Amino acid sequence: MKNYTILLMPEPKLSEKIMALRLHYIGEKLVDSLPPHVSLIRRFSINQNYDEQSIINIVKKFNFSKIDLQFKEVKMFSDAIVLTTDNKELFNKHKELVGLLGDIIKTTKPEFEGNNFKAHLTLFRDKSEKEFRLSDFNIKKGLFNKIVLFEIAPDRSFAKEIFSKKL
Repeated sequence: MKNYTILLMPEPKLSEKIMALRLHYIGEKLVDSLPPHVSLIRRFSINQNYDEQSIINIVKKFNFSKIDLQFKEVKMFSDAIVLTTDNKELFNKHKELVGLLGDIIKTTKPEFEGNNFKAHLTLFRDKSEKEFRLSDFNIKKGLFNKIVLFEIAPDRSFAKEIFSKKL
């Protein structure tokens, strides 16, 4: 069974800055085989009686404008170092998209969807549990101007872009 995710991608300038930071800290530009992003819908599979095109059609028609996100703080989510944001518009758009996808998808971790959605940008994964501050990274905001549907491996070993559109 294939797994997917729907992501918001930052403008190239921010993406390059984050990839340079990743190279410095972990020696790689990608995390979980993905470029810098904010997840709009976490990993999911497609239920029977539906196909990839069903998801593409929803993302294609989904009304979402460019969004400027302000990052609040650096946090540890499990082993991931992330920048958090509490943008209300992003939260509402996440809930709207969850509703549109309805019974078409099965989310891998539904406990993190809907009202429990925590918007964040993963900087890198680190098992050392160091303390990090936003000032360490000098990334306070970013413009996100593209929505992308990716197919992803269950073990995060690869990611393949299926569909994207500029916001």
